[in-house]
Amino acid sequence: MKIKILAAVLALLVLLPCLAGCDEAGSAQLENMSQMQLYEALFDPANRVEIRVDITQKELKKLQQDYDKYASFGSKSPIYRMADVHITIITPDQKHTFTIPQVGVRMKGNTSRTSFYNDWDGIYSLIHLKLDFQETFDDPAYYGSDALTWTEKDRKERKNRTFATLEKLEVRWNKNDDGTYIREGYAYEIYRSFGVMAPMSSLASVDFGGEHFGVCAINEPVDEVFLEKRLPKSQLGGDLYKCGWAKSGARFTDLGSIGIEDEDKGQFYSYDLKSNRSTSTHERLKHLINALNSSVLSKDRMEAMVDMPYFVNYAAASYILGNPDDLRNNYNNFYLYFLADTGKAVIIPYDYDRCLGVNKDWDPTGHGMTREDPFASITAADGKPQKNPLFIHTVCADGWYIQEYKEALQRGLENPLLTEGEFNARYFQAQSLYADDTVPSRVFRNAENCNFRFDINDTSHGNLTFGDYIARKLATLRNALG
Repeated sequence: MKIKILAAVLALLVLLPCLAGCDEAGSAQLENMSQMQLYEALFDPANRVEIRVDITQKELKKLQQDYDKYASFGSKSPIYRMADVHITIITPDQKHTFTIPQVGVRMKGNTSRTSFYNDWDGIYSLIHLKLDFQETFDDPAYYGSDALTWTEKDRKERKNRTFATLEKLEVRWNKNDDGTYIREGYAYEIYRSFGVMAPMSSLASVDFGGEHFGVCAINEPVDEVFLEKRLPKSQLGGDLYKCGWAKSGARFTDLGSIGIEDEDKGQFYSYDLKSNRSTSTHERLKHLINALNSSVLSKDRMEAMVDMPYFVNYAAASYILGNPDDLRNNYNNFYLYFLADTGKAVIIPYDYDRCLGVNKDWDPTGHGMTREDPFASITAADGKPQKNPLFIHTVCADGWYIQEYKEALQRGLENPLLTEGEFNARYFQAQSLYADDTVPSRVFRNAENCNFRFDINDTSHGNLTFGDYIARKLATLRNALG
């Protein structure tokens, strides 16, 4: 599988549409800034980003009511509420502020979703946010008499509106109290160094509804726009699934949880189709699962269905990163994509706020994933036998790709990103940009015990320092490789 170099498509992208406002010093650069250049600036760790979400009390109340309604039957709200969003990007020599009106905002997350607002306290809990730059607010079932009416031309323009090439943007507060603030984004960088597609991620100082949320992660969504940046045209158009713990996890053992989620009916699937929703018959996925569980599965057949060099690199990076809530250990937190030209499957990681020694509230191994055997046939999340045939037949003990896996792990030992020097440089860069912004504007109920400070040596809540984690992990790996 070939992954595009982002700069190669720079000249093909149009100038930023439908945005207004920037300071006078940055106006000349803004006039010549393409969507792709803005994307690169947004996620450049050398730049400071500020996000202000202006949302009325009326819309906040609706957002809370949405949560209450859907939580009552075990679902999550798909409804976006309206806000104006201001995004400022400060480079070493320029400052650009963009105002995007009528942006959709909803609560993001599964276990992190919570009640957060009432009329007398205002916003009393921190929440993850998802911003949608293309929301039209015109569905009467969701918006009733407040539903907007559009001309055909205006609605088409809104449905084409993006910010920095993105249709959506994810904003997540530091729920696991990572004192470095950067481990999730750093994990994605490590994945990319292994040749694995992973979201871009950076930090931002965030204000929401008049409250300061502190320093949050901003993450690129995994969607069709994500794929277009990274894959050649011949590989685009395949089925994309978001895979997670909707039923018993996405473990590639049965066909019982494949579909398209419907929040209004409380229907969720381990394999939630995100593309080709009106046309897909899930043929590729069903074929893969059936073949992986066949008594006549062979190495050749595996290679015909899965991009194995890519998967081996994914498995090696995942082992080093030590997330107990991933595909191997909890059958969770990944996207599955079928390349259009070959039909082969590739894995895309996401939701990596629990890795590289972050153990707050959950450390299933008792040692922060630092002693796990890279060839283990048990799962770290519960210590039970591995059920995922994709791992059993490839990189677990006696798998078909042990040698290739060892070679990928060995390259990991030589990866400069897995050194304190590289990590510390990125940490001090982030600290210099955001250290004065970490403390929220009030004590939020769901974050009373969070430290909200940059501290590279913080080990509260059971978190390990990066240096301690990587030293222990690589020692275990070296011993396993012999």
